[in-house]
Amino acid sequence: MKNGLTIITLFLLYSCNKIDSSDIILPIITEIVCVETDSYGDIKKIVTDNKKQYLVSGYNETQLSPDTVYRVICTYYLESLGTASIISTYNILSEYAIPHSILSGFIKTDPIKLTSIWSGGGYLNIVFQITTLNKVHIISAIDYTEGSKVKFGIYHDAQGDDSLFTKSNYMSIPLNLYNFLSIGDSITFVFNSYDGEEERTIAFK
Repeated sequence: MKNGLTIITLFLLYSCNKIDSSDIILPIITEIVCVETDSYGDIKKIVTDNKKQYLVSGYNETQLSPDTVYRVICTYYLESLGTASIISTYNILSEYAIPHSILSGFIKTDPIKLTSIWSGGGYLNIVFQITTLNKVHIISAIDYTEGSKVKFGIYHDAQGDDSLFTKSNYMSIPLNLYNFLSIGDSITFVFNSYDGEEERTIAFK
């Protein structure tokens, strides 16, 4: 499976005679990152999963809470060393997993199609698809961890929705509560696919 969600697009426009600096469009990057807001709720910083940080200015097209960290899909380009300009952001589900004991007897596991899963930036990042028509699906992460064996699942209640369209979903489970994890330790993810129960093992990074 793909180990990350990063798309880089590079366009070079040129004439037959020479390349002019005004004809170059900078690389566009789309990836899951953390963004930090200032006291006004404007995004002031991008922090990538590789721990790179870029200052942002002039982007206030979202209604975000002040002084907060958000997990988002961010499309941006680098203006200069240490600064970036954001084109768009899309908030993704990033909440602590619910202990399975709290949900005991009430866990819904309607199927998903797992597209990608990887560890990075202190999160377990999951990209998956669901089939839908017009109902709101209830989705959350479930914590099945026992001792030092970290294990997650997915709560998915399709609420009887019909299967007409395919929709992509993104989830980042924070891992800071599992501070006993070391690089290379295994994280297990279980889910119900359209073919039955499946399991994946991911190395913590």
